[in-house]
Amino acid sequence: MFSMAIFFVPHRCGRNSCLVCEYTPSPLFVSEQWGFFKKGVFMAREILFRRGTAQQNDAFVGKQGEVTMDTTNNILRVHDGITLGGTKTLKADDVKNIGLPSKKYVNLTLGATGASYVAPANGFVSLIYPATDYKQFITVYTRNPFIRSSSYSSLQTGWCTVFLPVNKGDEFIVEYSTAGTLQCFRFYYNNGNQ
Repeated sequence: MFSMAIFFVPHRCGRNSCLVCEYTPSPLFVSEQWGFFKKGVFMAREILFRRGTAQQNDAFVGKQGEVTMDTTNNILRVHDGITLGGTKTLKADDVKNIGLPSKKYVNLTLGATGASYVAPANGFVSLIYPATDYKQFITVYTRNPFIRSSSYSSLQTGWCTVFLPVNKGDEFIVEYSTAGTLQCFRFYYNNGNQ
């Protein structure tokens, strides 16, 4: 432990280990020091979330960053302070059919920003758009379960690229602010779903 190193290492420079303490954040030093001398300081904490049925959660607007437990579906919901019901988190069953992309794809036609599409099979949505200015973006997301992939330009030129897994029948939404010529908007099928 850090505190053991400070108190039991011989001080060869003749100082009281000021070089070691100087580069250590004081809260870390104090917590390590008390952890060494006081038993039980680093024990796990119990966290309790608000909980309710799916219906109760659907009617609840939590504070930004608040997490609630949906006891009907056994999932957590993350709240943003605005959205009624919050955002549902994923369970392993929600993505169990996602596999590796195959070489088979379908070109899609990009509509206006905010347009929605439906996945024809299990696979991936690929969108590549050139950025023509700083802070342009593309975002592709599904609503239920909520999965999002975004790309932002950090330079005046460059590429915004998104690759998002989707299940058959999932609705996915595309939002963008890029103004260049579309390079690629495709749906790639999973291996075995051709």
